[in-house]
Amino acid sequence: MRKISDLSYFWAMRDRFLGFIKKHALISPEDRVLLAVSGGVDSMMLLQLFHQAKIPCAVAHCNFCLRGAASDADETLVKSTAESLGISAFTKSFDTQGYADEHGVSIQMAARDLRYQWFYELAANEGFSLIATAHHLDDSFETVIHNLTRGTSVSGLRGIKPKNQMIIRPMLDFTKEEIIAWAERHDLDWREDASNVETYYKRNFIRQKVIPQLKELNPDLLNTFKGTISRNAEVEAFFLVEMERLRREALRTTETITYLAKSKVSGPYVLEHLLKPFGFNYSQCREMMAAFNEHSGRQFLSNTHRLTVDRDDLVIDLRTLTEFEEVIIEGDKEGEIEIGNVSYQVQRSSLPPERHQMNERNALLDCDKLHFPLKVRAWQEGDQFQPLGMKGKKKLSDFMIDRKIPVNLKRHIRVLESAGDIVWVVGLRIDDRFKVTPETKTIFSLIQKEADV
Repeated sequence: MRKISDLSYFWAMRDRFLGFIKKHALISPEDRVLLAVSGGVDSMMLLQLFHQAKIPCAVAHCNFCLRGAASDADETLVKSTAESLGISAFTKSFDTQGYADEHGVSIQMAARDLRYQWFYELAANEGFSLIATAHHLDDSFETVIHNLTRGTSVSGLRGIKPKNQMIIRPMLDFTKEEIIAWAERHDLDWREDASNVETYYKRNFIRQKVIPQLKELNPDLLNTFKGTISRNAEVEAFFLVEMERLRREALRTTETITYLAKSKVSGPYVLEHLLKPFGFNYSQCREMMAAFNEHSGRQFLSNTHRLTVDRDDLVIDLRTLTEFEEVIIEGDKEGEIEIGNVSYQVQRSSLPPERHQMNERNALLDCDKLHFPLKVRAWQEGDQFQPLGMKGKKKLSDFMIDRKIPVNLKRHIRVLESAGDIVWVVGLRIDDRFKVTPETKTIFSLIQKEADV
């Protein structure tokens, strides 16, 4: 029989868990929650807390197939534990190494991309309104340290947010030490990932090397950090409210041009926030501030807009885009073509693409799956395609919303079409059905050469 002290400890942890959920309004009674469970101690505790709290949920487990039998053992543990608790479990295996090679990203980034793509698809298909991850206080502190090493602002100093759209992190109140103590005290089964101790990963280096040194300076480091992130979150919230007020005061917009009063700008960080919808970065904003006292007329370009420093205002307008006409690409076409005001090199090759060419600006397609002639045209309402990395089709209009493409730029979006199928949303994403695979014999590619400003 479990000791009274053990039960008290369990209920105290459960009450903290529920208290954190209530404080941050993470879950409503009508919500169904998808739990991201890897098999590690953090996510296995998350699963147990949701079960004990009787919150409607199911489990999602990703097998990244990177550690052989160990990866399969993780999956087995998660499925058997969920089954014993009467909770549905969804599992999926990924070719993580292949995805990383194809997209030119790290294994960690590949795993993150694949994980969240699947979570969102699963939530949409199965009717889950929230996705819960097992991030804890140590993770939040590591994030702040990592942000500091790269350079950050107020938002980078408040740690991981308890809620970001449909992603919730209900365990941010717990430290790793508390989670392990709870798991050991209640005979919780979990799996250890050996890669978590490898210090060549930046986060692991921070966890294994940096934080222990900081704890020597302050043994109560994480509790101190709780107070710090609470204050930083208040500062960020106040700043964002003030920025919205300033935006209303400083900006005025006509049908095609936006004017930003220079007198309202106190520094490059403030300017960066005011110009965020137009795509300008902090470095450019510093240069703009330096140009305030120069002669009028200096210009700055983002991907979508042009900013001109005038006497009293910063004048922002849409970058000039040439009128678009349909382009036909015949089966024997090679060489240079123009799509809008961007030049592309059309070519065929049996050789694998160079790594620097593997990005969304270019189209690398399986030539045998194409039906010529190809046509480049303006997108139309009702257009659908299967974005690279996804299993089902998606409306192009929804895809552009997800990519946060401004309304005034949508009319310039073009698609490459083969026998009525969209194979590439130009400069944004190819269709998964036409991607290059190990079985591809000939690669048909359109490689961007340069863009006219």
